[in-house]
Amino acid sequence: MMHAVHVREHRISIILNKFGQPIGPDKATLDQFSSFLGTVARHYAFAPLVTPTWTRVENKNKMWEYVLSKYDVPIHGKKWVLSTMGSAWRVHKCRFKEKFCKTYKDNMTRWRHRPKDIPQSDFR
Repeated sequence: MMHAVHVREHRISIILNKFGQPIGPDKATLDQFSSFLGTVARHYAFAPLVTPTWTRVENKNKMWEYVLSKYDVPIHGKKWVLSTMGSAWRVHKCRFKEKFCKTYKDNMTRWRHRPKDIPQSDFR
């Protein structure tokens, strides 16, 4: 489902409330938008897992620009978008550590079970 968002060329408008949170145009679009933000946050090119904390992720502006290439989000929604992506990234990092660092007790076993979508340079 998210592949369709990543490859589309037209932007969909997102309606925000006075706090910068998305409220429209409809539930299906909002669900897709939230899922899309999670996929962006989990992509290693934007937010590598080797980064210690979300505050140290350097590509937040690139992430915001990528979101704007797929959705028309008013500027006062940027804080909410980045906060949502930060939460998704932290959950992703925590689940990754749980699955690969705690499950496999030695580096060789971890390396053999390394996910293919994470570059070797980021898997240490």
